[in-house]
Amino acid sequence: MDDLKVLLWEADSINNEEAQKITNEIREQIINYTFSKASEKLSANQFSDAKVRVNDGLKYAPTSEKLQSLLTTIDKEKVAFETAQQERIEQAINTAQEEQELNETDAVKLTSVSVKANEQGKLTVNGEVESVATIPINSVSIEYALVTKEDKEILSNDVYVFPDTLYPGEKGKFEFTHYDIDDKRDLETNVKKIKWYTE
Repeated sequence: MDDLKVLLWEADSINNEEAQKITNEIREQIINYTFSKASEKLSANQFSDAKVRVNDGLKYAPTSEKLQSLLTTIDKEKVAFETAQQERIEQAINTAQEEQELNETDAVKLTSVSVKANEQGKLTVNGEVESVATIPINSVSIEYALVTKEDKEILSNDVYVFPDTLYPGEKGKFEFTHYDIDDKRDLETNVKKIKWYTE
């Protein structure tokens, strides 16, 4: 490129038709070389370097439509890249916020719960939950009530899920046997609240 610049300066100083032809050829080579190198920088999202190269080329070919057009393209691509980058950042923040909200407010799904008498005739509450969180959750507890068919609450209780830590998509179980209920009427389990902790 430096050699071409020197040759252009020398050919431009000779005032005849042949020299003018050579000047035009050299200028065309400078344009093509500049365009090629600047395009490489543009492809690598190195917008400042690409612009420096084009502006340097325009010093020797100020009327080049090819280089002027590339300069406009660089500016547009820079804006598009920065906009897309900003959108990606905003999307990542939104996704992180949504995940955090899910993990804090809706991380556990109740998949089953039942109450029935065991072999000794004692009422046992059994159930299963699934973690729909995106991070591990700990100490999942279930608050439930035993109610009659008429929705009369007999008692309420808290029971912890095992295992203690549930990973995303993992299921946990809970079980509690009530030894002090003599009422053998049909009772139902009403899950009132599920609590957990995130790390």
